[in-house]
Amino acid sequence: MLAPTFTLPNQNGDMVSLEDYRGQKVVLYFYPKDATPGCTTEACDFRDAMPKLNGAVVIGISQTARRNIRTSSPSTSSRSICSSTTRTKCRSFTACGS
Repeated sequence: MLAPTFTLPNQNGDMVSLEDYRGQKVVLYFYPKDATPGCTTEACDFRDAMPKLNGAVVIGISQTARRNIRTSSPSTSSRSICSSTTRTKCRSFTACGS
């Protein structure tokens, strides 16, 4: 099954499109709010696992507005943290909780 496509702004204001990574391995994860203990732990876990992911691209999608995503956090290095302030992208991947 192919993943639904998206184009979203990342923590640097650059547009990230899933289409840009066609043919590559992509790890996509969703979280509700940036700079909370849970999301920071999850992002740091992905950061620490990067060597084991064999070159996969890691993209996090937050419901936090892009301007509020912390760009200096160690959890954002070497990956894109994208902003989707509506639950539309989360729903298209059936990744939203109740």
